[in-house]
Amino acid sequence: MLNRQPRLALLALALGLILACSQSGEAEGPGGAVQLFYQQLNSGNYNAAKEMYNAEVRATLDDPEVSSASGFRAWANTQTKERTISKVEILESVSDETGATIDYEIQYKDGSTKKSQVHMTQEEGEWKLGFSLDL
Repeated sequence: MLNRQPRLALLALALGLILACSQSGEAEGPGGAVQLFYQQLNSGNYNAAKEMYNAEVRATLDDPEVSSASGFRAWANTQTKERTISKVEILESVSDETGATIDYEIQYKDGSTKKSQVHMTQEEGEWKLGFSLDL
């Protein structure tokens, strides 16, 4: 009878790698970036969420005359309804030569929803969010 421990160890290692890769925080496409952005906000990872904005939005957020860290946190808590997002559903994704426009719906634990749209661009191979508009 063959020793099964090495096989089981390899299987466990392979499953661990698959799980680690699937939870690495990498967004798949522009819609995945929108979902990851709201996941970061909902988790209170405000700096990680800010890094997902394009250069124009980051410059605005970094301007002390326009924004502050406490102001961003207050905005994030309003957007997430105090971290109660249950799901972000991508309704439509349209790509063109300037990037992608994503229509999405935020679903909250209390059953309410909010529809928004954001234009995405790529910077250094990563999808970045612009300012969002409520629909």
